[in-house]
Amino acid sequence: MDAHSFARTPYLVRAPLLLREILLAFVSETDSCQHPLVDVFGFDQITYDFVKQSTAATLLKLSASFAKANAITFNVNERMLKSLLRSYQSDSSEILSVKDISALDPIYSHRQVVRELVMFMADSLSDIGAGMSNIIEFDHETRRLLNRADVKQLEWLSNQMVERRCVQFTMSQDKIRDRTYSYMRHERREGIKDILVSKKAPYGLMYFLFSEETEESVKWRRYRLGVTPLKGRPKTAPAKEFIDFVCLWTSNQNQTELERFLMAHRQLGYGFDILWALYQRAEIDGEFNESILKATRKNKNLACQI
Repeated sequence: MDAHSFARTPYLVRAPLLLREILLAFVSETDSCQHPLVDVFGFDQITYDFVKQSTAATLLKLSASFAKANAITFNVNERMLKSLLRSYQSDSSEILSVKDISALDPIYSHRQVVRELVMFMADSLSDIGAGMSNIIEFDHETRRLLNRADVKQLEWLSNQMVERRCVQFTMSQDKIRDRTYSYMRHERREGIKDILVSKKAPYGLMYFLFSEETEESVKWRRYRLGVTPLKGRPKTAPAKEFIDFVCLWTSNQNQTELERFLMAHRQLGYGFDILWALYQRAEIDGEFNESILKATRKNKNLACQI
């Protein structure tokens, strides 16, 4: 998101940062899938292992997905928040204090979590005219006090909110689990794309397998992976390898095109530029016709090894 977008909708940037801090706190507190926090978040063994092994960049992307789905929400005790804001300005010691012990207590011990929440609230209230009054449901006085708070006061406020458990986080376990699985599938898909490009997959094959890919995106992927662009005429393979490719392709009709290309790469040992040329040749020549294949098998006495 560019600077102009951030100025208009800062909460769209702050929300994933807040949720990432929650996930980072979760990762640092849990040592196994049997930890009580795992059930609170709704992770199973697979999603827990994925989150536990993720980088900070991956957690940020996952947090953005959580934010869009409202998978993790929060509820601020407005009465206590207003009391804290007033006390700072008047040096009053009369502050409400409520500290409920919950399974999320280890998360609250990470002050950066609530610090990001306070910044999220402050940014969300910074431009009421932009139609953001529905982001944080506070009354006018609370908004006014929060809007006037400087950096020093916001830091103090975050510490006080931690001490008094002024905020409660709620986890939608189904959404968290579903969004994590969805992102895991996305990561796997992107990883497969990188493998194909690193193994000389041409743009035609990438677009055939992934309709969202464009020439520019493939060029960018090659540049990121340090892969030299393909040049010259497409390479080919011996006639026997072509027949083996056709046998493999037609004998695995229950598999997707992607799975069959990966299988051909493993079994034949060719780069995806050659495999794509073999596929196009078979398409043009009609070699995927079953009757032709049977005749070819009989004449050449071939046995496809699957």
